[in-house]
Amino acid sequence: MRFFKLPPQLEADIKILEGQVADFKAGTLPAMKFKGLRVAHGLYEQRELGTHMVRLRCPGGAFTPVQLHKAGVVSEKYGAKTFAISTRGGIQLSYVDLDDLIKVVRELAEVGLSGRAGGGNTVRNIVAPFDAGVDPDEVFDVSPYVFSLTTRMVEELDSLDLPRKFKMAFSGQGQDPTKPKLTCLGFWAKIKDGEEGFQVWVGGGTASSVKPGHLLIDWIPGHRVYYVAKAMKRMFDQHGNRRQKGKAKLKWLYAKLGKDEFERLFFKYYAMEQQVLGLELKLAPVENRADIVAGYSAEQPADAEAYAVWKQRNVTKQKQEGLFQTRLPLLHGNLSWVDAKALADLAMNFGENCLRAGTNQNLYLRNIPEAYLANIFNAVKDFESLELSNEPELFGAMVTCTGAETCALGMTLSRPAVKEIQRALLASDLNLDALGDLKIQTSGCPNSCASNHTADIGLFGKTGKVGQDVYPAYMVQIGSFINADELQLASRIASISAKDLPNFMVDYIQGWQNKKVLWPSVKEYLRSDEAVEDLLNMATQYNETVPSALVNEDYYFDWSDDKRFSLLKGRKAECSAGLFDMIDVDFENVTEATKLLEAGLKGDSRKKELYRLIASAAHSLLVTRGVEAFSDEEVFDCFVEQFVNSGLVPKLYLETIQAAKAQDLKMLDKRAGEVIMLGEHMKKLYESMDDSLRFNVEQLDGADQAQLEPETKAESTQNKYNGFKDFRGVACPMNFVKTKIALAPMSSGETLEVYLDDGEPIINVPESVRLEGHEILTQDQADGGYWSVVIKKA
Repeated sequence: MRFFKLPPQLEADIKILEGQVADFKAGTLPAMKFKGLRVAHGLYEQRELGTHMVRLRCPGGAFTPVQLHKAGVVSEKYGAKTFAISTRGGIQLSYVDLDDLIKVVRELAEVGLSGRAGGGNTVRNIVAPFDAGVDPDEVFDVSPYVFSLTTRMVEELDSLDLPRKFKMAFSGQGQDPTKPKLTCLGFWAKIKDGEEGFQVWVGGGTASSVKPGHLLIDWIPGHRVYYVAKAMKRMFDQHGNRRQKGKAKLKWLYAKLGKDEFERLFFKYYAMEQQVLGLELKLAPVENRADIVAGYSAEQPADAEAYAVWKQRNVTKQKQEGLFQTRLPLLHGNLSWVDAKALADLAMNFGENCLRAGTNQNLYLRNIPEAYLANIFNAVKDFESLELSNEPELFGAMVTCTGAETCALGMTLSRPAVKEIQRALLASDLNLDALGDLKIQTSGCPNSCASNHTADIGLFGKTGKVGQDVYPAYMVQIGSFINADELQLASRIASISAKDLPNFMVDYIQGWQNKKVLWPSVKEYLRSDEAVEDLLNMATQYNETVPSALVNEDYYFDWSDDKRFSLLKGRKAECSAGLFDMIDVDFENVTEATKLLEAGLKGDSRKKELYRLIASAAHSLLVTRGVEAFSDEEVFDCFVEQFVNSGLVPKLYLETIQAAKAQDLKMLDKRAGEVIMLGEHMKKLYESMDDSLRFNVEQLDGADQAQLEPETKAESTQNKYNGFKDFRGVACPMNFVKTKIALAPMSSGETLEVYLDDGEPIINVPESVRLEGHEILTQDQADGGYWSVVIKKA
């Protein structure tokens, strides 16, 4: 059984990735470029140099016992002793060496697992409730839509090169952890006149700037799901902000356009997509039934008293008569490869459709007959990774990001802080079972990877300060509530030092237990004005007693850290990695070199900085033209062709550029003023660029404007098309990216001729162009074996 199909081009993609790894190791592929390429495969570099995290796609959190077993085997052979369940219900393997990446990718693909589009600017893992299909109160099972849409999306090349990550969520429940109202595109199950369908939400998003979604369509029939998703993806692709990654997500496109214009554009694309008939999703029913392996016998619980408590905390009834779902709570979502293999072996006794991962970082076994619940209890009670099965329910409801432990954006060590909270709660006199599944969710920074803004009690890492000394702290948030009719995000109330956080949590919860007569439910209490007032008063008391570093330096060390707290813990994170990241690096070099030169740098150091400045300026915007250049000589040649000859850069800089190409540093020194001016010109050109990568030269200063000539179009070799590009020798998928960029500035109805190699390029590129909505007019093979393809822009 496979919950979705891997894309047919995956093996070809792996071969390309293999070549890119080899080129990177040989030093012929720049690190920034390699970063942009590998993240689209779900491969992220970690803090420990040379090691990588591999993020696997598991739509709706679904995977088979065989796939779980393979993840354990691969982790054992190539990675860390544990791997993680992510907050999007996927699997993340950690600390895989660069030399082992291709072996890992290939072994996982053998069982239908892949990280393709697991990171970067792609369609990410589509989420659904962990109990979709078995929840007694759900509207209907959304799983078939999730699985089928995933298969369709991962095989479309335009899913791999979007302005930013594109997230989708489905829900069939009244209150749901996947939160369709807080994602790029959300589908909320709704029955109308007896027909399955969805309410559609758009433009929601999390991270440091949380944006609630907007109702786009009150109801669509289920057979229109793909058309909506495709139209939104295409609209985002063509109108999203590719220039500013901080404003690139779909939520910012909605904010930029406003409700009326956003909806006008969307329904235009939606109407276009619906003109193509027969694209409805092919839904395969997902059967939830008892599927016990022959000969597998029911057991008696090893400890009847402990078994009764375990059932109360971890077992729920399914809507299928006589079947149950069992929660397998994981601390921080971590599962050791030893326990993963053992759990997979156990799960194989219950069929292929018995495992789910939740966005709460827990695992679930479903379709279990009551007589076999003791088998699960007996097996997992001693699993080290599942020790929370023996603790109150709220411990398994604690969602935690990796924090500064592995994430380069992390400010605080969130995981050790949560362990200290758990220790303090266990040592207290609180009735923890009375708290139920109270959700305490902790992020190591304001980017909210643990969705702290949707928790009952949310925490995110920040700094506190006494005098000039900084200490680790957490902002406390309360008051969230999300269902099909209402959305209320948790409010930021007050901050608490990391070292006071465990005791604060005990005291704050104790304050509610003292008021249970007024507030029988802790969750209702946390949404009240009284809870806000209590929190403010308690935080004030704690913060007034934070000592200076001279009095108690322990406050200035994070939990489990042996070094003084500092924000300078790591490198820039890769969540927004892509082809355009290198632009920022180049302009940082331009800015730094300019400052040094203007400060009066002299001698050889001055000449080196001049060369660094002009090389960075020339390289900075080549990516916007789909150009790859790996040597400085190529950079300068491509720059002249793409920017000087096209009229985007004044020809007065040509001699200076030629001097740089010849590495004539003496001449550069004489032309230092022009070098600095060129750097400023490229910055202004970048600022003039619109979301479709077109430059507006009218925005430039008069001195530069007067030197510019209109940007020219490349001529077809036959002078009968509006544009021509020769992409022979360009491998997939870069040839498709370059084709898209060549089409971007053209007007509707204009024609572009491209040359493509035989084999994968001629198989993949024309089909991808069609999927973009353009028309292939001709597709002819030349005598030399290459192909001429003529495209009419939509």
